[in-house]
Order: sequence, then structure tokens, then C-alpha cells
Amino acid sequence: METKEVRVLRNIFESPGEAFELFLNENYISRLGIFKIHFSLILFAPLFKLIYNLIFVYAVNKFYPNEIKLLDGILSGTIFFLGVLFFIFHIDILLSKLRAGDTDLNEIENKDIFLLSFLPFSASALFYFLPKPFNFFLIFISFIYSIQLSYLSLSKLLNFTLKQILVFISYIFIFLLLLSSLFLFIFKVIR
Repeated sequence: METKEVRVLRNIFESPGEAFELFLNENYISRLGIFKIHFSLILFAPLFKLIYNLIFVYAVNKFYPNEIKLLDGILSGTIFFLGVLFFIFHIDILLSKLRAGDTDLNEIENKDIFLLSFLPFSASALFYFLPKPFNFFLIFISFIYSIQLSYLSLSKLLNFTLKQILVFISYIFIFLLLLSSLFLFIFKVIR
């Protein structure tokens, strides 16, 4: 018997349209359920990287001593994926604020389509244990797939035109620049 979270994760890869329909129309899974999927997938990244480092440390240290340490890359990968999840969550908030004038507010609160669209990207955390060029390539492919799912959900489910999508992308870039300038200011003040 599969849970709701597993069914949504399976559907996002097999038939994304069905996953979005389940999420949007039937309220099949809540925002908390999607966050549980994201966090469980993201927490696999440090675990798999630790297993990879254990194997690599004992196999390679015999031939090349001090080449890699046991905890290399564990914290950085987790922070990266959690940072992207934080950013995607705020993009959903931005979308709901932009769409608030068009539809009912109660309908908007349940539409976390970017969180659902970026499930493949969080699933790519499982590839984080692979050697350097391969993991980047697979994570990049899952990011492109998540962007494509976001585009399809905006155009098909929310009936965005190409002009509206481009305007929304410009809002995302403005938000990203504002967020990065805020972090840079805090960093400079602390430093």
C-alpha cells in the first residue's frame, strides 16, 4: 500500500498532469505533505554522500593519502538544496500574491505549484553522491525538468500567456536580486 506522498512522487515522473490534477483539484496532498517529500529527499543527500565518502576514503587512501576527508561535501550539499527549497517556496508566495487579484484567496492558498514542480530537483539530491561531473549533470537535468514542469503548470493550469510568464520571470529575477543584496548586506555588516 503506497502513501499519498509516494503516489505524488511517482506521478510527478510518470504523468505530471495527473499529479497536478490530484494536487490542485482534489486537494489530495497538503503543503505539509509536499514539504515532507522535499525534506525526506533532501536529507538523503548527506547520507548518500557520507556512504560515498566512506567507500572512497578507504579505497583511495591506500593509494593517495589525504585525498578526501570523511565529511567533505556533506554540509554544502544540504545547504544548497535547502536554499533552493527556500527560494522556491517564496516564488510560490510571490505567485499567490500576483494572482490574488484574479481569483479567490482561498483557492490561491492551496496552489503550491512550484513546490510540486520542483520535486524532481529535490529528488536529484540522491545523485549528490556521484563523482563531480556526473552529479552536476544529473542535477542540472532535473533542474531543467523542474523548470519545464513549472512552465507547463503556469501555461496549462493557470492559463498564463507567454507575456505573463515572461513578466513573472522578471519578478523572480527582481526578487532574487533583492534577496541576494540583502544577504550581501548582512554579510558585509557581520564582516
